[in-house]
Amino acid sequence: MKLKQVVCITGLLLGLANLAWAGNVEKYSCSRDLHGYEQGDFVVLKGDCVNLRQSPVDGRVLEEMPRHTLLRVVSQKEDWLQVVVDGKQGYVYGPLTGQLANGELTSEDFAFVGAPLDVAYDDLATSLGKGDYKKKSHGIRYYEYGKQLLVGVEDDKICSLETVKQDYFLVRGVGVGDTSARLVGQYGKPSAVIYESEKVVYEYFLEKSRHEQYSLDVTVDEEGIIRGLTLKKKG
Repeated sequence: MKLKQVVCITGLLLGLANLAWAGNVEKYSCSRDLHGYEQGDFVVLKGDCVNLRQSPVDGRVLEEMPRHTLLRVVSQKEDWLQVVVDGKQGYVYGPLTGQLANGELTSEDFAFVGAPLDVAYDDLATSLGKGDYKKKSHGIRYYEYGKQLLVGVEDDKICSLETVKQDYFLVRGVGVGDTSARLVGQYGKPSAVIYESEKVVYEYFLEKSRHEQYSLDVTVDEEGIIRGLTLKKKG
């Protein structure tokens, strides 16, 4: 086979792989219509140590789940719900679940302790020191603090904060290593949930005006453990 044919076939296979990956992404809105998201039916657990079962009634227990665990309902048969929890599927006894109101969030909730959004980068540098310049993308300069905090700066103000380490916590005390149930307990039902092949992203949005929007993305693994936090402000 000629090299040109090999390259073409390789490119085709990579393209098909990318299509397969894209097909694994499912985006669900939790409370209101969002462009590009499917409307999902979500409930939360009302008590602790609730069993996720392989089948209804007496199916094998897959795991015990804590209070405030967020469940996406796939179907219902009598009192049993078929659900998805952080990418895993199983069955839960319906009367043990309930609705959870949206969190009453303000712009102050979209911040790390000691590292808020929408302040001058020089103010952050006063307390944390100057970060190491990493890159510039779409007019935003990014600075890294020991691979623990990535700061985006636009017009000399902080527009994004990202961490995958336990050193930085959200202002409500949630951080990397905590559970998705604790996140929901502190911040309420998310605006949307994205399911990917090996992770789930809980998204919280706050739109103060057409030109001022905040977002919080929380990356969770299949065990329900938070692995990353990203905060952004537009406008």
